[in-house]
Amino acid sequence: MLKQIGKTALAMGIIMVFYFVAGASVVVNSLEGTQAKLSQGIFIWLSVMAVVLFYLIRFRSIADLGFHKVREGSIRELLYLIPMLVVALLGLSGGVNFSYGGSFLFASLFLTIGVGLSEEIYFRGIICKLWMAHGSGKAIWISSILFGICHLLNILGGAGVGATILQIFFAFFYGAILAVIFLRTQSIVPCILLHFLHDFCSFIAKDISQIAQIGVGVTQTLLLLFYLIFLVRNCKSKWER
Repeated sequence: MLKQIGKTALAMGIIMVFYFVAGASVVVNSLEGTQAKLSQGIFIWLSVMAVVLFYLIRFRSIADLGFHKVREGSIRELLYLIPMLVVALLGLSGGVNFSYGGSFLFASLFLTIGVGLSEEIYFRGIICKLWMAHGSGKAIWISSILFGICHLLNILGGAGVGATILQIFFAFFYGAILAVIFLRTQSIVPCILLHFLHDFCSFIAKDISQIAQIGVGVTQTLLLLFYLIFLVRNCKSKWER
């Protein structure tokens, strides 16, 4: 177990450093809008490149990170994607802001694809897989708790305490569901696509009032909680086998 703890701490340390530097680059240089997203995206993509290069040099493959074909029939078993798509599209409940220019959309794509790759590789492809030796349940909860905790960095970005706490719970439930999807499909690809879509929808959405934002966030979090309970109850016997 000490080996898993050490490797988990290393993975957490690496991604946290890259994300801290990404946020600091925006604050120090007083960047906003497109420039801020491009700057953050560069450091987040560097976090992806670092781990991919390590695996290519060490193992000559990135298959151990979860880059496999989706297990046949696994997506249909519990209709994994539908609730997650609903949660993502709820972020557009205020509508799409069509006033954004092409450069902003490109920067948003650049950043959100990088975030989807980075967070899924580190938290599902590395940390979740590391703890599989101690059981699927432990792998899911440990990787999800750490995924939620890492969102404490939102405070450094200026987020309020209440919003950050809500985001931590959201991230915990979201990460647990993605871990289930990862383990059942035996592929990290669906997790990356869902993660990217959720973040991109939030970036192109119209601005809504703070009360409305809280309402949407609470609704999304509750939907994730109910769906997670459903997944755990239906997958428990399969994990035990």
